Amino acid sequence: MKAYQAQETRLLEMMELAETVEDIITIEDKLTDVRYRIDSLQANLNNWDRRVSYSTLSLTLQEVQVYTPEAVTRLTYGQELVQAFVNSLKGAGEFFKELLLFLVSAIPTLVILAALFFLCRPLVRKLRAKSKARREAKRRKPAAKEPEKLETNKSE
Repeated sequence: MKAYQAQETRLLEMMELAETVEDIITIEDKLTDVRYRIDSLQANLNNWDRRVSYSTLSLTLQEVQVYTPEAVTRLTYGQELVQAFVNSLKGAGEFFKELLLFLVSAIPTLVILAALFFLCRPLVRKLRAKSKARREAKRRKPAAKEPEKLETNKSE
């Protein structure tokens, strides 16, 4: 931007010193090109300023639970295996700790669900028995009608 502004200043000085119409036209063409580039750069700068003013910065911090300093020396393959096994045991311990916490927090809900289950269980059994009896009754009715049809066919 500064280079284009300096070039614009020089072109304006040259315009004042120009004597022929051809020189003036040539300088004006160059001056128009330089001003176009200055305006384009200024528009880009304004656009970036506008974007920066609307930008949001989000920062998330997480506390480290177990500090592990960076290893200075390279571990052997056996040491890596042992470390992986120890880490998996720690992970399993964390899992069961979280599972126990979940179960303890879910006890009230589980108690309510169990009470509803045992209260609704007799009702469901009665409904099933009634629907089973209806199905059996429907099966018996067509079976009872079939012998009558056979008897009417025999008499004909």
